[in-house]
Amino acid sequence: MKEVIQNSRLKMDKSLSHFKDNIAGLHGGNTISVVEAVRVRYKGTAEPLGRMAMVLPQMHNNLQIRPHDPEALKDVRRALEGQGFSVYQSGKEEVLYVSQPRMDSGQKEKLVAEIRRLAEDARVAIRNIRHDARKGHQKAKKRLDPKALISEDDERRLDKELLGLVESFINQIDAITEKKIQVVNS
Repeated sequence: MKEVIQNSRLKMDKSLSHFKDNIAGLHGGNTISVVEAVRVRYKGTAEPLGRMAMVLPQMHNNLQIRPHDPEALKDVRRALEGQGFSVYQSGKEEVLYVSQPRMDSGQKEKLVAEIRRLAEDARVAIRNIRHDARKGHQKAKKRLDPKALISEDDERRLDKELLGLVESFINQIDAITEKKIQVVNS
């Protein structure tokens, strides 16, 4: 039974991590975190921009991006433009500047709806992991001894632990969602 809980926790951690990655990639609010999450394909691997460059805030919702490796400048520019950012370079500097216009209320509403949709998808994934864990535990018990039934106490204990785990992860998803919505609306 402990193995079922541990496997479920690992799967739920992966689902939560996936949700965080999806939320970080949405444009709106804190431009720095969004830009740092953009994946740049450089020398055969895709890395988050935050690992490849310094991202510094500038005036009027602009950012300065200085890649650690100047050869990566073209790849960084291509990745940012592919994500819809307005990118410009001043002269022959090895620095890029990113401008992101402010969102109007309609764009904010669409972004909040997308955040809520991603959150609901993550909650469903967490609940499905619980459902699969219960079914897997029942099938494993039957394979070991086809005549043996899972005792009601074991089943209730497993349900209680899985429900606690689900509740914990859903609370984390809700907290992340509300924080992102506040950032978008600010």
